[in-house]
Amino acid sequence: MKNMFLLLLIVFISNLSATIINIPVDQATIQEGINVAVDGDTVLVQPNTYFENINYNGKNLIVGSLFITTQDTAYISQTIIYGNQDSIVVTFESGEDSTAILSGFTIENGDDGIHCFNSSPIIKNCIIQNYYDYTDAILIYGEYSSPIIKENRFINNYMGIRISSSQDTTIIEKNFFINNLNDGICVMESFAIIENNEFHSNEIGVCIWVSNVLLRGNLFLNSTLTGVSCYTSSAIIEYNILDNNSLNGIYCSSGNEYYHHTTIRNNLITNNERGILCHSWDGIKIINNSIIENQYGIVESSSEIFIINNIIDGNINDFDFYLYSPPPIIAYSCLSESLPVHSIDGGGNIVSNPLFVDPENGNFHLLESSPCIDTGTAFFEWEGNIIVNLEESEYFGVAPDMGCYEWQGVNVNECEIEKSLVNIYNYPNPFNPTTTINFSIPKESAIDLIVYNIKGQKVKNLVKNNLEKGNHSVVWLGKDEAGKSVSSGIYFYKLNVNGKTESIKKCLFLK
Repeated sequence: MKNMFLLLLIVFISNLSATIINIPVDQATIQEGINVAVDGDTVLVQPNTYFENINYNGKNLIVGSLFITTQDTAYISQTIIYGNQDSIVVTFESGEDSTAILSGFTIENGDDGIHCFNSSPIIKNCIIQNYYDYTDAILIYGEYSSPIIKENRFINNYMGIRISSSQDTTIIEKNFFINNLNDGICVMESFAIIENNEFHSNEIGVCIWVSNVLLRGNLFLNSTLTGVSCYTSSAIIEYNILDNNSLNGIYCSSGNEYYHHTTIRNNLITNNERGILCHSWDGIKIINNSIIENQYGIVESSSEIFIINNIIDGNINDFDFYLYSPPPIIAYSCLSESLPVHSIDGGGNIVSNPLFVDPENGNFHLLESSPCIDTGTAFFEWEGNIIVNLEESEYFGVAPDMGCYEWQGVNVNECEIEKSLVNIYNYPNPFNPTTTINFSIPKESAIDLIVYNIKGQKVKNLVKNNLEKGNHSVVWLGKDEAGKSVSSGIYFYKLNVNGKTESIKKCLFLK
């Protein structure tokens, strides 16, 4: 509540000279509101479908639905900018800066959704959907583009976000990408920071081409090809979860003398065909990852790779190294089998059961008795090159642990890539008329699974029972307790385990 009041103060009180232009009361269309506005004004748009294309024309304005004044997410799906098929729906092309804000809309139709050329607006809390036929939900291009894109939903597009030839840094955080036919995000010859996003059922979650990218704290699930693809780029890929992607968790290809500073560290990589595939890459660093229950853990072809402080366990094949490739250097890692013949032992490796807390239910934290605790290395040098150099503040105990989770002194809620003991999600999302909510519990428990509307009112109690340990699913038919179909909008489902709230997730019902 305090955050909402703070937002209202920022939007409406901090600049007392700003004007609020109400659409359609003061002006008939959003574009007409923009045309009469000046820098600092707010164009406030009432719920409706607006058949138009808008251009900020260099003005640094706030254009938003009633979401920006109420924080009621129902207004996002009720306020639609539905563009003409042959034009861009929202355009920033005249040097707009971060005080130009677009917030609280559903963006549909049009040639592309949003174009950002040599501009740096903030785009947040929008649903951008249904851009097929090789179009982009958001296209960012031009040397001087550095927008902030946060808390949006990208649904059923050919590509979610494409960044091309931008030498300033785009920030993409806390967005949700689902069912995009090609990439959730594609970064081409550009700079980007991509943090704390969720990628579900896209062909590729993030594709990086000849770019400099920080990829941190993201969740990649059920990609039809690959979670992350990286081509001839400098990337730091850290603190991500990559689970159940059909082909690869991470794919790196065609590094060269300039682009060889790619580091893959502190990721949880599970249930992919290949956890990490490295092809024709020099000097790639694979550090402190947990690579578990894939068909192949690490596959290497014509690449020079360093594998340090990892747990590689439960894979059908831990390694697949091509004999004509440079032998990989493996050190201070916990393996389920002895080192492969075509590799170099850098020292400190162990062949052991890592002793996870509950691997059957996806909890890969270490038990207190784990042999992986304090058995990694904080410093590793090879042929005069420093591969690992950790500060004491980066680990607990006398040495780093192997794998992605530090055991000693880590609070579960503080772990950047924490995978909940209770894993819950629904699919499809958005849905019409039904969705299946899947969840797993680590032990037999009393379960309450309840659906609420956007106002916090109880809609439907889906489960109220004692359930056994393991995986469970329940179908919600989009109806309330009386059997009446609910209206379109955002709903929350809350999972209580033994009287304690373990998770609250959002789903979108579209009629």
